[in-house]
Amino acid sequence: MRINHSLIAAVFAAGALITFDVQAQNVGIGVSNPQSKLSVNGSTSSGGLAVGDSTYTSTAGTVAPTNGAIIAGFVGIGTTLKTGYGGRLTVVGDNSSGNETLVGFQTPTGGAAMLGPSLHFYAARGTEASPLSLVAGDQVGSIAFLSPVSTVAYGSFECNYNGGSNGTILIRADGAGRGGVGSVIDLSGATGNVGVNITTPIASLHVAGSSTINISGTTTYFSGGSASLSTASIASNGVGIYSEQNIWTAAAILATSGTITSSDSRLKNIIGHSDAVEDLNTLKKIDVIDYTYIDKVTCGDGVHKKVIAQQLEKVFPEAVTMHADFLPDIFAVADKVEGGDGGYVITTPNPHGIQNGERVRLILEKGGVLYLSAKVIDGAKFFVAFDKPLTGKVFVYGREHNDVRGVDYDAISMLNVSATQELAKKVEALEAENAELKAHANRLATLEARMEELEKSVSSQRNGSDTIRPVALNQ
Repeated sequence: MRINHSLIAAVFAAGALITFDVQAQNVGIGVSNPQSKLSVNGSTSSGGLAVGDSTYTSTAGTVAPTNGAIIAGFVGIGTTLKTGYGGRLTVVGDNSSGNETLVGFQTPTGGAAMLGPSLHFYAARGTEASPLSLVAGDQVGSIAFLSPVSTVAYGSFECNYNGGSNGTILIRADGAGRGGVGSVIDLSGATGNVGVNITTPIASLHVAGSSTINISGTTTYFSGGSASLSTASIASNGVGIYSEQNIWTAAAILATSGTITSSDSRLKNIIGHSDAVEDLNTLKKIDVIDYTYIDKVTCGDGVHKKVIAQQLEKVFPEAVTMHADFLPDIFAVADKVEGGDGGYVITTPNPHGIQNGERVRLILEKGGVLYLSAKVIDGAKFFVAFDKPLTGKVFVYGREHNDVRGVDYDAISMLNVSATQELAKKVEALEAENAELKAHANRLATLEARMEELEKSVSSQRNGSDTIRPVALNQ
């Protein structure tokens, strides 16, 4: 039967309200004027919507959340599949609707930062009614990227439990799923280490495996309004880390097979041979100094025999560079760390020498390092803006300087090569001169020996003449 006029029927039973809008074909539960095909007032004490068997709908104490729902089976959005792709919730989008989006709105109070939308994964052994603790090695959750025509996971985010309060995040792109040994990034919560292609990193950054690099193409460099084009081709075997920029470290670089620097003539504009005589004079002016480091935690307490950049800069400036870095020029535990308006006031035991706006390096006793701009209060106090709690002691390492000197020891080595070559020339000249002197000495010795022989012969003849007596020929 079809009714063409507006008719709203209401059924009341024990305080419950069920509304039927016959013309609009809407049904309301707890709603007097339903605007949707099914409208449920879930703000009442009985909760929201429950869909499922008696466990979900009729069991005492099982109530849907206020303005929410509990659903026993599969939920599909944008799909007609009854079982989805093997999960309880399946969302299928199309190109016309764009990406699936999480949106969050918040009005922070007290200067706190806004928290955006988040997705939480909870995992436990046992059942929902009786959850049990995880065991080290259990997977807490994962997000996998697959195709509906393949069972291979092309990539995934995976969180594993390590025991205690530690976990590990794995980012995979190996197509092998959990336990794969292909391309993987490991973020270890227990150690803070990051592993690339290894799931047990033993250093802050541990890179395993290698690959062959083959790079070719055209690169354009713009300088002074002009463009120059160059084509580069690189083939290198066994590359573990490739960086297109400098690599900085506060400690040493340990290499088992040494270091190699590209020195192809095609990379350079050749000026000419170095002046070996001048290089030798320069080398003689370089002071070699014995010293120890102020920061013994990072650099150790051993004695080093090297050069000092400021002295080297006076005699061989080509081997000295400058960069920005933090120096241990305060290097003390703060006497006080007092929370203030949006930051902390830090008091040092000695005058800090900080200028307004300079950055300082702070090492936290509880772990972590901060690099913050300082506002000077007085000679021993400064303020840093930081909106997170600081617990434990704070070690004030020092200020950032823009003129920290560095030494190019390769340049000194090449200076030494040139100077050594000049010394080799001098040695060769001295050896030639020495050989000539030896030959001259040998000739003199030979002449001296001959002279001695002549002297002996003459002396012998003189001695024989004393015994000769004249004899008359006519006798």
